[in-house]
Amino acid sequence: MANYVPENPGVCVKLIASGWGGYEDLTLIVPIKEDFVASAEQEISAPIADLFKEIKKLVVDSSGALFGGTGTAIASGGLAIQDLFGTRLGGREFYMKAWKGAAASSITLNLEFPWGWMGSWDAKAECHDPAMLIMGRTVPWETEGGSLLNSPMPSPIEVYTQYGANVIANALADVANVATGALITGASDVVANDLTKYTKGKNITTTKNAGVVKLGKTWNIEYGFYTDGNNFVSILDLGSHIIKSSTISQSPQFQKVGDKFYSISSKIIINAQSQSLYTDKMFEKGT
Repeated sequence: MANYVPENPGVCVKLIASGWGGYEDLTLIVPIKEDFVASAEQEISAPIADLFKEIKKLVVDSSGALFGGTGTAIASGGLAIQDLFGTRLGGREFYMKAWKGAAASSITLNLEFPWGWMGSWDAKAECHDPAMLIMGRTVPWETEGGSLLNSPMPSPIEVYTQYGANVIANALADVANVATGALITGASDVVANDLTKYTKGKNITTTKNAGVVKLGKTWNIEYGFYTDGNNFVSILDLGSHIIKSSTISQSPQFQKVGDKFYSISSKIIINAQSQSLYTDKMFEKGT
């Protein structure tokens, strides 16, 4: 494993990159000068308004099959009048908002590798190498001969293979719990049979939140404090991420190391998205 740590203690971000086939794992503890910012986004819906949109499709787009030609004409006429005068049926409550789901959480990191940050004053080891190792794991990598490109993040089949069966099993287990003691006779048995069908022959657990197996080609991101003695004290562990975009810049000033020249400063901006969603449990660990 390649390790890059600062010479002096201070506030840092810790990155652990793992699972790139023939490439070694990478751990970096990098000082940061700017605020550490992570964002979480929620998807919002207007359930009442959305319901009426579906009713509109059902009535107007049915070509009279449901309510007959007269009903469709009346409904179409009413909606056309609303459009003409810029009005809509329903008061303020018609557009009341509700939670629809959570979007992928994101974080942007500005990483700087200046000359001397590790104490060796070697532009190759301190500025060039860590920047290139990061960039090399944010873009597709070629197989021998260059005939194939491999994804720099988990593929759909890798995600499904790792988590798909567990997701199905846990969802069915939740339904089974809800159905226990339900008024519908035999509901629990039906769900239990489906659960057996999906889990039979698979080495998975049906225990809710039993733990997460980390996928390869991901980045674990932590925010914390680096102390003397190679000790990192985590303040906030945001878990596994994938890199959506990356930008590298290098200084026009160079140092000669051996028979080659290397920039004495490198900077990388990475935009990462969480592999799974940020939840309250993640932030409770920091309190």
